[in-house]
Amino acid sequence: MSEGDTVTNWDLVQSRVGSDPFFVGWVLREYATANQIGYDDLADLLRCNKRALVRLFLCRLPNDNGPDFHSEIRRISEYTQCDADRLVMLIREVIAIKKLGSHSEDNYSSLLLAARDRQKDDEDADHNEKD
Repeated sequence: MSEGDTVTNWDLVQSRVGSDPFFVGWVLREYATANQIGYDDLADLLRCNKRALVRLFLCRLPNDNGPDFHSEIRRISEYTQCDADRLVMLIREVIAIKKLGSHSEDNYSSLLLAARDRQKDDEDADHNEKD
């Protein structure tokens, strides 16, 4: 596979697989978009090259709650030559954010209010300790 083939395949992979939650590529695309990083940076994060990233995009996304999750990640990382620990971190982060996002707007607003109230309580405690 030449560099030109990789670029052509890369464009095809991103457009077809990056929007389908069945594939690891969906998670990778979501992560790259959310963190405003390019795919070269994503490859660096996962400690792999662009060819390996293409292969990783095409892998089936394992069920993060399944009993075989870690063994499936290990197989995927061996196949693609990427860092398994970083792949787990990335998958879990995207899945968690998506689960939070699936809640209704009211629940999300409540979550943000609770976080803001917690920050205010922490600031008040710090202020009282200084007095």
